[in-house]
Parts: sequence; C-alpha cells; structure tokens
Amino acid sequence: MKGFRTQVTLLLMTALILISVLSILATIVVYKGSTISEPRFIYRLQESTEEGGKPFVSVTPVQSDWEPDLIILVLYAALIASSSAVVSIIAGNMVVRPLETLQKAIESVDPQAIIPQMAERGDGAALITVRLLNTLSEKLRNAMDSRMRLVAAAGHDLRTPLTRMRLRAEMLEDETQRNKWIDDVDEMMHIADSAISLVKEEVGSKERTTIRLDELIEDIAAELGMIGHHVQIGRLDRAEIEGGPLAIKRAISNLLVNACTHGEKASVSVISNSDQVVCGIRDEGPGIPEDVIQNAFEPFFRADPARRKSISGAGLGLAIVKEIVSRHGGTITLANRHPTGLYQEVIFPKSG
Repeated sequence: MKGFRTQVTLLLMTALILISVLSILATIVVYKGSTISEPRFIYRLQESTEEGGKPFVSVTPVQSDWEPDLIILVLYAALIASSSAVVSIIAGNMVVRPLETLQKAIESVDPQAIIPQMAERGDGAALITVRLLNTLSEKLRNAMDSRMRLVAAAGHDLRTPLTRMRLRAEMLEDETQRNKWIDDVDEMMHIADSAISLVKEEVGSKERTTIRLDELIEDIAAELGMIGHHVQIGRLDRAEIEGGPLAIKRAISNLLVNACTHGEKASVSVISNSDQVVCGIRDEGPGIPEDVIQNAFEPFFRADPARRKSISGAGLGLAIVKEIVSRHGGTITLANRHPTGLYQEVIFPKSG
C-alpha cells in the first residue's frame, strides 16, 4: 500500500508541475508576441526650455524584447514544485486512505468469515468506507446466525421423529430386520447430533485458557485405549497453546479416532518450535484418493461412499475439526503417506 501511495503522489505532483510550467510558458509566449506586434512608448509632458515656449510631449520608445529575471523564475519554479508536492501528498493520502481501510478490514476477517466492527473515525471517503464495511459486517453476521439457527433447529426437529422410528423398530419381531432398522436410525440420529455439534463449534464460546497440549494428548490416548483404540505416542515436547480445552480435546480426539478407525492404529507426536506447535498424526490405512483429498474438510464428505455401511459416521468429523482449529488461529492439512497411510498435521500458534 505504501508503494501505491508513492505512485499516486508522484503522478499527481508531476501533473501539477507540468500544468504550471505549461501555464508559465504560455504566458511568456503571449507576452512576447504582444510586445513585438504592438511596440510600446512612454509619453511625457515636458516644459519648454525656451522663454515663453509652450510645453511639449516627449516620446520614448520601450525595449520590446522582454527578458524575465532568472532568479525570479527559479524561485517561482521552486514555489510551484513545493506547492505541488504538498497538494499531491494530501490528495494521495485522500485517495489511498479508503484502500487502507479495506486492507485492514480484509486482514481482520475472523475464521467465521466475519469482518469485525471498526471504529468510525476520520472524515470524507475514509469515514464512508468504514461505515459501509460495518454495515456489511452486520449483514454477514446476521446471515451467519440465521444459517446456524436453521441448521440447529433442523437437527433438533429430526430427533423427535427419529426417536419414534427407533421405538417402532424395536417392536419388530424379525431380529435381523430389527437390528438393521435400529442401526439405520442410530446413524441418522448421529448425523443430526453431529450437525448440532458443528453449529455449536461455529458459535461457541470465545473463552481462552492455557492448555498443555502434550498432557492433553496423553489423556486422550489413555481414554481411547480404554475403548479398544491403539494410539502410539512418539515425540512429545512440552507445548502450551491458548484455547478452549473441551474444543481442542474434541478436535484431537476426532483426528485420532479417524486414524484408528480407518488405519487400525495411530501414532501421534507433538513438536514445539519457537512460535508454533505442530501435532502430527499418522496411520497405516488406505489414505484418501488424491483427486478428492482437497474436499476432505467439506461437511458430510466420505472418501468412499461404499464404506458407509461398514464404517459408521456422519462425515462431519473433519469439518468440525477444521472449524475448531481455524477458530483457534491454527491450520490443518492432510497428506497421503507412501506406500500407505495418512498424515494429519495440525499447527497451533504457541502460547505467549
């Protein structure tokens, strides 16, 4: 933005100087032309030197070749240059200030794609720009809240008919059919619950506290081990991050369960650098096809729809993780390992 301001200022200053110089040259040309075509004379009334003589008029021709004073021209040129510079700087700032406001607004967009409210100060175009951005932010926030309420309401409304369906399914006499119906209803209820959880993560609390990520991962691995998941812990640096403990635990748990479910077992590591904490999770599963791996964080994504029956889930796990990590200022990436396996990497900013 500084380079753009400099360009605008230089362009305006050059234009003002050129206009001023052309005006001076035009004035000189016109003046010299008029003196050549119409000679100038000075007429003076004088008394006669002879006794009793009458007064007479003397005529003195004026030099027609006008030569401007060099010092005056230099001073005038310096005045033009300095005035043009001042005017150009002021005009350049007026042009660039709204663009700087837009740049700050874009840089301050939060993980929910909402522009924070900006202080309405200044005048002219900058103030109008701030007011328009605040209006846009308010409309975006209202639209986002409306969408979240709609999804949450749909999830809650689905639970009532699903509960009735499950009660009816339990009354079926055929055990095979009964189990199939119950499994399908349970999966639908899980989808509804996951949608509600996703909404809660998007509009969740902004409270933050210091979290020992290494200790949290040890606790998660122990809990998963109790329900039959095998999680191997590798390098585990002492690492502190800022965030909501329950949200971070949910995100890491989802990733480890995903690795254990699709890759039979998982290994996790935590590496603390100077300004960030890297949590890496590896598994030995089939990975995700390269042509669809970029869609893995989309809601209800399934790498292989044919596996839906064999592996339960709503396809919202990674979407929820993405939301949590982004809300905490982090990033998450997926990459296939060779010859098999998937690598899930989460990077959080380091606390302090």
